[in-house]
Amino acid sequence: MMYENITEKNFNPTNTTEMITFLYCILITSAKDYTITFDDFIDEIDTNPDLMVQLTNFITTTFNTQNQIKKK
Repeated sequence: MMYENITEKNFNPTNTTEMITFLYCILITSAKDYTITFDDFIDEIDTNPDLMVQLTNFITTTFNTQNQIKKK
């Protein structure tokens, strides 16, 4: 829902910017006391490109785990 609020469209990332926006939305909704701005998040990814890979891997693992739990 946060993604749709920010982008004003349904979730269907087709480029890097949309994926970064999605990761940012997950981050800020997962930790209510997290105060990083979107611009600071972008700067951090620019400074540490491996962060994008780490976040993507984390999300993939989380989704896979949730899907396994749902199957049981």
